[in-house]
Amino acid sequence: MRFPRKKGLRERAIVGVVTRMVDNKKVINELNAALSMEIAAIVQYSHNSYTIMGPWRGALTGELESFAKDEMSHMEYVSEKIVALGGVPSTQPAAINTPATWRAMLEADLAAENAAIDRYKTIIALADELGDVDLKKSIEDITSQEYGHKEALEKFLKEPM
Repeated sequence: MRFPRKKGLRERAIVGVVTRMVDNKKVINELNAALSMEIAAIVQYSHNSYTIMGPWRGALTGELESFAKDEMSHMEYVSEKIVALGGVPSTQPAAINTPATWRAMLEADLAAENAAIDRYKTIIALADELGDVDLKKSIEDITSQEYGHKEALEKFLKEPM
């Protein structure tokens, strides 16, 4: 009885490289989508911090400026990781929502945070599949910050008791 020939080390390595490149492309695409969201978040938070009016302006301005700075650090990490994986970082922002009232601004910011959290959950799963520990841990940390933004925005949107 003849057994099928096993693939040699070189053949397995080539298959592994091709598979890895396909996986990297998928991760790069997801990271670029997240990058576009981060670029939009920086612009949106900054714009809202300049234009927000109403009784909570003082407290909200500082918080929104802080969120914009957090999003900038997320953008930097994601851009560096895209390059490390062999990709080119996007320069295109996702949709930017700039409503006129403070409540609508915060609701738009909250919707953007929820979308970012969903995107990052997808990237965490991909990083886990690839065995990319650095990517998984770093995106988990970014997601944790996004949850912090989400919770702060939800508190600002609650009616006083």
